[in-house]
Amino acid sequence: MTDRSGILQLTRRGFLRSTGTVAALAAGGPLLTACGETDKGKSLPTSAIYTATPSGIVRYICWESFAPASITTPYEKSGARVALTFMGSIDEMYGKLRASGGAAYDAVNSASDVVIPMAEAGLIAPIDTSSMPNYKNVRAQLTRSDLWEYNGKPYAVPLNWGSTALLANTRRLGPLPDVVPYDMFLDPQFRGRITTMDDLSVIFATAVYMGYKQYWALTNQQLADVQLLLIDKLLPNVRKFSSTFADEANLFANDEVDVAWGWTGVIRQSLLASNVTHVTEHVLTPGMPWYVDCISAVAKSENLGTVAHWMDYNFIPEVAANRFKANALPTVVPAAASFLDPEQQIASYLTPDRESFWTNLDPELQWHPVARRSLYQAVWNSVKAGTRQFPG
Repeated sequence: MTDRSGILQLTRRGFLRSTGTVAALAAGGPLLTACGETDKGKSLPTSAIYTATPSGIVRYICWESFAPASITTPYEKSGARVALTFMGSIDEMYGKLRASGGAAYDAVNSASDVVIPMAEAGLIAPIDTSSMPNYKNVRAQLTRSDLWEYNGKPYAVPLNWGSTALLANTRRLGPLPDVVPYDMFLDPQFRGRITTMDDLSVIFATAVYMGYKQYWALTNQQLADVQLLLIDKLLPNVRKFSSTFADEANLFANDEVDVAWGWTGVIRQSLLASNVTHVTEHVLTPGMPWYVDCISAVAKSENLGTVAHWMDYNFIPEVAANRFKANALPTVVPAAASFLDPEQQIASYLTPDRESFWTNLDPELQWHPVARRSLYQAVWNSVKAGTRQFPG
């Protein structure tokens, strides 16, 4: 439901109202209510059954792996329904929202660099996170951000996170330390042996490497500096600019590359899906740009009560763990570790030895809106073509 101010809310009464809001643990464990409370009052994670509001549907635009059946099926047992529309890019998502004026959808995946622009455009609604019982499970460091708060109200809730990562072919390079320098991408020993995703965030990461920390607001001179470095140092090393994660997996499978540029988790997941096990993922230094995948509520939705249920459901630890198993993106719910094996806990940065990552994470390096995105795209196109003339 929404209050008179239009803020998306999930009331506790609506959250609990049901004729069957209990579910047994798969192994014959105690009964659990929708809030995860056992009949003895002990709090436990659970794939809880949620109560649907009368409208009972969430028309959700998302990346394909963000709402797998392992998540949607338990949720839909309440009578609510999740109708999925998959998107291939943020630009495609914008196009779908604008085509219907937002009226055809209820919730949308977004990222930390696009929430504020969507709020300014009136496409998404503010959210009352205090009305969501499971929001307390989110890592405290990520519960608030200037990048998804607009006019003092949150317009998104965090879901997953990721950062720029390096992937290494251990057949050719052997084991590498967990943290490696970004300039490996620029090392002439890898001439013709590197792949990067065809994505503007290569510019972001390279700008940070060059000391331009505000990579989302580069001057023309700074962009020109990045352009020339990439043409002179990176381009000779690139075997292919990959358009899909599967492209990078195939290059590794055929031993065509030694090093790949990518994002935390998702490239590794494609590798494992292709039975490529000789590639390791590494954190880059200096600290790299990072992002948070979010859920936002579409402003013109008539199903905001169900959207609130759906958002809160995603913060149940077992649900968060199931999403990680589907897309390999580290979750924002630390308690999900209880439902992950040791290797998965490491990959999701949920082990004690990886807590230092969170201590050192620089909030200023989170993905910000890029005001001159078209110019950045022109610079990136010039890099791929090897054209030194600055397009500004």
